[in-house]
Amino acid sequence: MKSRMTGDFHVRFCGNAGVKFPCVTRLCATKTKCVADKDIQTWKTEQKRMKKSDDKMTMKKVIIVLSVFVLIASSCGQRNAKAIALTNNDEKNETPQEPTLYGNYGEDELREALSVPTTTMTMTTDSIGLAGMYLYGTGYAVIDWGDGKRTVVRLSDSFGYNYKYTNTAPRTITITGADITVFYCSGNIDSRNRITSLDVGKNMALTSLDCSDNLLTSLNVTNNTSLTDLTCVNNKLKSLNINKNLKLTQLWCYNNQITALNVSRNTALKDFRCYENRITDLDVSSNTALTYLDCHSNQLTSLNVSGNTVLTNLDCSDNQLNSLDISNSTAMTSLMCDNNRLTSLDVRSNTALTSLGCSNNQLISFDVTSNTALTDLVCSDNQLTYLELSKDTVFHFLDISNNQLVAAALDTIFKTLYVNTHEESGFIRIGGNPGTSTCNRRIATNKRWGVGTDEIDD
Repeated sequence: MKSRMTGDFHVRFCGNAGVKFPCVTRLCATKTKCVADKDIQTWKTEQKRMKKSDDKMTMKKVIIVLSVFVLIASSCGQRNAKAIALTNNDEKNETPQEPTLYGNYGEDELREALSVPTTTMTMTTDSIGLAGMYLYGTGYAVIDWGDGKRTVVRLSDSFGYNYKYTNTAPRTITITGADITVFYCSGNIDSRNRITSLDVGKNMALTSLDCSDNLLTSLNVTNNTSLTDLTCVNNKLKSLNINKNLKLTQLWCYNNQITALNVSRNTALKDFRCYENRITDLDVSSNTALTYLDCHSNQLTSLNVSGNTVLTNLDCSDNQLNSLDISNSTAMTSLMCDNNRLTSLDVRSNTALTSLGCSNNQLISFDVTSNTALTDLVCSDNQLTYLELSKDTVFHFLDISNNQLVAAALDTIFKTLYVNTHEESGFIRIGGNPGTSTCNRRIATNKRWGVGTDEIDD
């Protein structure tokens, strides 16, 4: 059997009892009648040859063949064929196969995609009506949607692929390709995936994986040693083994149910976000390349970042920390340590800080005179009786509400505030302090500062 492309058709020449005839296997891409290019001439030649034959049985076969050809050609103009549909009726009495869907590519591309050594990824979904993914790499890949339909994609096109099912039911979707390096199957994209299991263990070329917002209870990436980016947020993971993923630079695994996470071997990590889990112990002493660490809303009682000298962003809020030493993290620009049990906090070495939140702790005094780059400071709901500021600090927002600041202490803070010459005035919140009602707010308002006396201000 051989095949060739002619115009808008994919034509196969099929041998049957010594008779060759054109068999249209690609549907017309327009609504006008189908034209088979040189196939008419081929048909005439076959007809003349058959007239010279005395074999009546052979002539009957030709008549049957002609009938089949007419039926196929007439149906071509009635169907919308944005994709390629292939059927195989060569065998006698064979039931026609369900058309197979091929994106923008055809049978030749399918053969190419499957002719080289390939890797396979599978994902099983909950009952869905629409599935989708984003793939990138080199060569071709085939997506088997689990309902008899397949899509051929060229990985370098860097497209997302969505597929609509005729009914909602659990599916196992298989992706086969030689070199798939990027695979996104997040449930928050248009596809609304609801993946319950995911197997990427055979695709060792994978460098970036995003399987967020699904229903995964486990994820095995131990074979994916080339991974540099892993995002598995908003699932139901209880554990995650990344001991063999030594090239990871970004790990986002927040909003799961993880109780323990070992990142001691992931020394290349720069961006690590594991918040909203159930982690009780987190050791980042080996992760000296970290610039961004967000571990808020866990169950940490201690956190050592003394070795993370290039850390610029740290959020360890909503834990059970009794102390926090950030003196070596001199590059830090943002610190959020709200809702802990801190009795003291030294930020004098962190002169690059622009945003600082330390509310809902047990701080008695706080010195930010060295932090002249600060624009936002929230230290509400502590036990502060004194707050030392610098006149050189150009605050935009200052929240010192619900502390133990008397009127004299508040007046001292007002006097330290700079005179606001910006279009938008600064704002200071002072409600819930002993001196809220008796302090001299005019000191602040005369400097074009707004003063809020309640937790929710106008």
